[in-house]
Amino acid sequence: MSKLKVYSFFLEDINVEDMIKVIMERVENKRWNLNINDTDETEYQMEYKGVLLNSPHNAMFEINKVLERIDFNKHFSLYVFGLRNTLLIREIMRRKSQFSAVTIIEIADEDTIELLANKDFVDIFTDRTVEVIIGNKSEILESVQNNIRNVFRTYNSRNTDFIICPYAKTFVQRDIQDIINYIFENMYYLAGAYGNSVEDVLWGIDNLVNNWEYSTKGLPVDEFKNKFKGKPAIIVGAGPSLDKNVHLLKELKDKALIFGVDTAVDDLHENGVIPDAVSTIERTEGPVELYSQVDAFDDTVFLGPNVIKGEILAKFDKWIFTGRHGDAVVRKLTDEMKQTNLEVGNNVAHVPFAFARHLGCDPIIFVGLDLAFADGVTHSKEVNKYLTEDILGIYLSRTTKVRGQNVPVLETYEEFMYARVWFETEIAKDRNFRYLNATEGGSYIEGCDHVTLQSILEELKNSQTIENRLNDVYHTIPIKEGYDQEITEIAIAFMESLKEDINGLRELAVEVKEDVVGNEKFGRVGRIEEKRVVIDEYLLKNVAMRFIFQSVNMSYNRDLHSFPIVLETKDEEGLVNRTTHYYDTLDLVGKKVCETIDLYLEILNNILNELE
Repeated sequence: MSKLKVYSFFLEDINVEDMIKVIMERVENKRWNLNINDTDETEYQMEYKGVLLNSPHNAMFEINKVLERIDFNKHFSLYVFGLRNTLLIREIMRRKSQFSAVTIIEIADEDTIELLANKDFVDIFTDRTVEVIIGNKSEILESVQNNIRNVFRTYNSRNTDFIICPYAKTFVQRDIQDIINYIFENMYYLAGAYGNSVEDVLWGIDNLVNNWEYSTKGLPVDEFKNKFKGKPAIIVGAGPSLDKNVHLLKELKDKALIFGVDTAVDDLHENGVIPDAVSTIERTEGPVELYSQVDAFDDTVFLGPNVIKGEILAKFDKWIFTGRHGDAVVRKLTDEMKQTNLEVGNNVAHVPFAFARHLGCDPIIFVGLDLAFADGVTHSKEVNKYLTEDILGIYLSRTTKVRGQNVPVLETYEEFMYARVWFETEIAKDRNFRYLNATEGGSYIEGCDHVTLQSILEELKNSQTIENRLNDVYHTIPIKEGYDQEITEIAIAFMESLKEDINGLRELAVEVKEDVVGNEKFGRVGRIEEKRVVIDEYLLKNVAMRFIFQSVNMSYNRDLHSFPIVLETKDEEGLVNRTTHYYDTLDLVGKKVCETIDLYLEILNNILNELE
């Protein structure tokens, strides 16, 4: 093992008797052992290699300059680059609030790290608000994805800051910038994932209930696990680059499964390519027009969650339905039916990608998946027929910059950036597949080999033809007798349980509001935080309920953590008013949702009566 001996202090500023030597050894990917040994003064003097805080001032002077940047009167999410500056970390830990979150990142390719630390150093490995991430850049990027999902970091997203220790900035500045950019992109992605409005959630449930006849006729994804193991799959998006290569897909038809997103339907049919499956994820009327040019999809399966408009499902005679990890209502119901939920993200191209992995397809190939644009061209020519000025204006009004595949920087719609982040996250989770980005343009997708579609054509030309395609396999799988009645009964029980829990939430909200807002005695601010936790814990009782209220709950918690910890009178009044609004909203929204659930129950009970 290589050893790097770097220490964090001016020894003349440190009480040596309070110090320990820390040795961190890599056990395996992203796992490190922590060994701590007390050391005498002589060994300190021998091991000392230099000063990391490169300054003529003493250590505490330099550290205090950093601490002045941090607003300790706020709950915050702080990322510190530099585990070796343990004195700074200790001072941050000593000052931060109990609801603040600290992430310490040490970029290290070596297998052993040695440092000097105060005896309180061990606390950072046991504090639930602190996470230490050590490894090379790739390992850190993988770990950061889960790190950002921590509830403290989510609530404190508005108060996120970064501290870069001087030694880290000197040696790994480029890697640090890449990691910071990645953290911001993931934060933006999660902000959208947590921001589904109650109306949007109910649109999906409306469609689910109104489409129940298709749920009783379609097949769950479980039936197709590894049915095409080792067979290539092509995910066809509708980015601008599709115009260049869409004609080549016809030559690949016999060698690979072809899965198209809804926006690519016209491009595929215009070029004589009948996709094996087409996916839609959007719950609103928007995608309906995309299917208008095709009367029926005889050899194509619909693939996705059953939360879209019924006019689309009516175009098909075969349906493969999956639950969604990201939609807790559908996920919970799918769990109750003992079926599989795939992680299908928030973008339509995520659905066929997840399904291709479920099928065991390999390699998985992207075509037309630009997820970026140049010169204001957001989609292929066929899709542009449907883009009104208003729709195009939405794309161009919310843009950001991303790394391009063939150029350093490209412009993209924010939602496309989120979609790319999701792909990179999922690819990092499972390297057992080969991922080939044959888009030949657009955004760079980390974890893919970026190749040409022509090279894939050359690679596959001598491979075995796929004789039995998805359509053929679908017809070999029978629907279980009594399946329609069974899942309808499960859906009714699910809705009844959901309604009961929501009514319980309403009662709790009224009770908590009275306790927090109605009592003006000393300590009201503390009770607001205490009762916030009570509501959070109740929401955990039913993940579907929590999902319905997630935008209301997340908005309140972010607002709550934006207030100063030590409040002036005006701040306290604002906090109380925001809290009052929150509990009133829980009650009002809960009432409306329960009334809607009553309508769902009426529809489902009528269907069950017909089945019996």
